[in-house]
Amino acid sequence: MDQIKQLIIEAKAEISKGNWGTTSKILAKAKTLLERSVLDTKGKETLTEVLVLKATADGRRGQYRYAIADAQKATLIARSINNLEWEAEALRSLGHTHWVKSDIPEAIKFFDEALKKAKASGAKALIGKIKIDLGNICAVQGQFEESRLCFLEALRILKTTEALPELARCHNNLGYSLLNMKQYKDALPAFKEAMEFSDKAGNARIRTVALLGLAEGHIYLGNIAMAEELLSTALKPLIEFDDKAAIASAYRTYGLLYTIKKDWPKAEANFRRALALMKVTDQKDTVGTILKALGVMYMAKGDKASARAKLTEALEVFKKIGISYEVVNVERLLAQTRL
Repeated sequence: MDQIKQLIIEAKAEISKGNWGTTSKILAKAKTLLERSVLDTKGKETLTEVLVLKATADGRRGQYRYAIADAQKATLIARSINNLEWEAEALRSLGHTHWVKSDIPEAIKFFDEALKKAKASGAKALIGKIKIDLGNICAVQGQFEESRLCFLEALRILKTTEALPELARCHNNLGYSLLNMKQYKDALPAFKEAMEFSDKAGNARIRTVALLGLAEGHIYLGNIAMAEELLSTALKPLIEFDDKAAIASAYRTYGLLYTIKKDWPKAEANFRRALALMKVTDQKDTVGTILKALGVMYMAKGDKASARAKLTEALEVFKKIGISYEVVNVERLLAQTRL
């Protein structure tokens, strides 16, 4: 069991850097060793943890089938040993995978079930984590005020725990909701808090994502030099990561920056890099967001035909996954290309 514990420690270190591929490989080894053993209750709890962590890593890599299978297995094991907290963790993992793959109704179902189990177990940190997840669900549906309230409630709960990575994640996601609400000045302190908690937790991945959010806020506020400096700082750790979503976020943010600067070739190149990464992992809502940004860039450039083409693609994506507020936004943009 000492070998398993060491593998879990190694996997968590990789998770903090966003190295999902390496994480999955380490946990696959731990999973094989455990499944070959005769496990007591403690061993089954450890296997549940390994399966949940591996599901998270595989979900982030776009390996949804494997992620769902491991999370389902973790749920069954947790139920067999009557461990409510680990059952809630496994259900949350199922919800998280469905959220990443833009299957919002299924994600909501699993998050709601996970929250009930977490409350029954009294696990405060886990309750806070699920509240963040529910805030993410609100955000992806365009319910930004509701997402803000979810994140604030999660912060209230998490501040009574030692869950530093979750506090970092919550401040970061709050920052992005505020950006979407066009409350740019209010978003900046949220991203700075996320970076501070990330530093305390030793989580380079969340720190870099928060740094990108800070840069995006400065772009909207017109602080272009500051945004460029922040993006440049974010690039170095990103090169080390296997987190395609974070790398795509950097390219998307660079695309926004170059759109403002009217450097059309660089803007287009960065949006296309972001799009290529997200199509590999099939994160549909992010694909739609990047296509919309690319269409807006073409509009700013005065290329209405290219703008219509990309906005039409974005519209199809948003309709397919049922993101109605973005359907309305993109249809409004499309109407402007026909004027």
